[in-house]
Amino acid sequence: MKYLVFLIAMAAGVPFIALVSSLSPRLKRLAFAFMVVTFLFNSMTSINFLSMEYYRGPVRGFEVTFADLIAWGLALGMMLRTPQKIVWKPRFTIMLSLFFLYIIFSLVRAGNSKDELSLLFTNLARTGKETFRGEGYAYWSSSSYDEDRAWAQGFSNGVQGRVETSELLAVRAVRAF
Repeated sequence: MKYLVFLIAMAAGVPFIALVSSLSPRLKRLAFAFMVVTFLFNSMTSINFLSMEYYRGPVRGFEVTFADLIAWGLALGMMLRTPQKIVWKPRFTIMLSLFFLYIIFSLVRAGNSKDELSLLFTNLARTGKETFRGEGYAYWSSSSYDEDRAWAQGFSNGVQGRVETSELLAVRAVRAF
């Protein structure tokens, strides 16, 4: 039932809000106020489109709220009302595009995180620094082994292994070497 309500709201509500907000500034402000109120009650007005069986991200799904639908309608209404006043090319576009390309290049060049964790363990063991948890703790890598397992690095003994993704292990952010 919840899916049906959201599909109707998306198919009919978003275009309706876009049309109304493009025609009347007063109704646009009312829609904005309603968006703020529904944002306060996000947990009651949201739907999760992908459950944890199909999505392995940190939030376990793709969530859409009524506030999102109203925001989409207001954005479309703004484009309908004053398309010539919208600046489609913001300032610093070239600099931001170069930064984006650098990030993509860094991700492609990054390599395997399980190898980076192994190198980190080797360097820490060589220098004698102990910056990780005590004996017996393992840390996740972002390298998956198969659908149900991922690689982990032990920092007490340097052993790497495949661990079920349902296990609770520590995580450590690592910068490129």
